[in-house]
Amino acid sequence: SRSDHLEVQDIRFDGDRTLFFNEACQTYSHQAGGRCSSLVAVDVITKKVRWRSAALRSNNAFLLHGDTIITGYGFTGEAGGLFVLNQSDGRQIGHRPLFRGVHPGNIHDALAIVGDTLHVGLYDAGEDLRFRLDGFDGSSPRLTLSGQVPQEKRERFKRPKLSAATK
Repeated sequence: SRSDHLEVQDIRFDGDRTLFFNEACQTYSHQAGGRCSSLVAVDVITKKVRWRSAALRSNNAFLLHGDTIITGYGFTGEAGGLFVLNQSDGRQIGHRPLFRGVHPGNIHDALAIVGDTLHVGLYDAGEDLRFRLDGFDGSSPRLTLSGQVPQEKRERFKRPKLSAATK
């Protein structure tokens, strides 16, 4: 979407025909005029952009979950938050603000779903957060805070291996 201030921090394939990636800010969003950290969906057959989310919705890791995408955005000194996007059009259908300067951490600890719980590793916060995935089977998904875990007890999640069909 622009020739500067962007980098890809995560990329996912839906197993069918859509590749998702984030155009993340390389630094503070104000240095890019706030026009960065969107999530992009590309049709791998037509090689055309299907949609691009609003800015400041996705840096670092994101997860495909059913018909939704769970993303995190934040940077030191900026407001952090979790976002739920509709996978078909990128429209935001849920949001959970985080405290200023508290945002999902590095790609290995940032987001994971275990059962019906979203595990969110936070950068420089001392504790990680757990959210119940409520309403994800309907049109009003919510992330309901269900607990905090000291970071020294943080689980390390491995990214799923690609199958032969997606390599």
